[in-house]
Amino acid sequence: MQRKKTNIFEALNLGERENIAIVGGGGKTSLMFRLAQALTSRGCKVLLTTTTKVWRKEAEEAASIYLLDKDLAWESKLGREMAKSGSVFLGKVVLSDGKVAGIDPGVIDHLYGNRIANYLLVEADGAAGRPVKVPSLNEPVVPKTTTVVIAVLGADAIGKPFGPEWVFREKEFESLTGIKKGQPLTAGKMEKIFLKPEGLFKDKPPSAKSVVFLNRLDLVTDLAQVEELASRLLAPGPYNNVDRVILGSLLKDFYIMFGA
Repeated sequence: MQRKKTNIFEALNLGERENIAIVGGGGKTSLMFRLAQALTSRGCKVLLTTTTKVWRKEAEEAASIYLLDKDLAWESKLGREMAKSGSVFLGKVVLSDGKVAGIDPGVIDHLYGNRIANYLLVEADGAAGRPVKVPSLNEPVVPKTTTVVIAVLGADAIGKPFGPEWVFREKEFESLTGIKKGQPLTAGKMEKIFLKPEGLFKDKPPSAKSVVFLNRLDLVTDLAQVEELASRLLAPGPYNNVDRVILGSLLKDFYIMFGA
């Protein structure tokens, strides 16, 4: 199997125009802004947003932040802001807890159809800072026009004992994987959070590509387990629907593409 070192843009093999939903745990927000930086450096217009919530200090990493609130003229103003800044984070309103409320997925579909930007980057669920998560019944919130879904996992969790330090939504995780509290998070079990219908690619539009990003490779102590998981996700099988697997570290800015 090919292992090719590359940059984040080439690793994802993006088209000239994409609507990208990012799900999972272990670096979603960091990936969104690292990718936005890579895209804007190539002269692309990038709209960042969420269908859940993010901290305002995170949203402000974009060149500009725009809040819909109750402004009836928001779309034309957003267009002008996009033309001026090149990278805009779009939210609904700032909440009392300091988070920015996300926008309705239908609005994202509308903006993608209107070609507001070359790339839309959407954080589509939350993980409470944990490296591993599985969806609840009401998530992820993925827009219908999504062309790529990137499922992120903190690879440093692989091999660690199952517990709240590593996993968000423990009950759902145990039900999905069969791993019991205290047992190791092995590659053979962890593949289920990507491959099962109720896993991280739940509600992905049928035409959208499925990409797995195993982040935090710089913190991994058992690389063999991580590579085993990558291989399992790309192996032929009736339930395997993963198009691409990337290993890497957003902190160190290096990426290894796994593929045929």
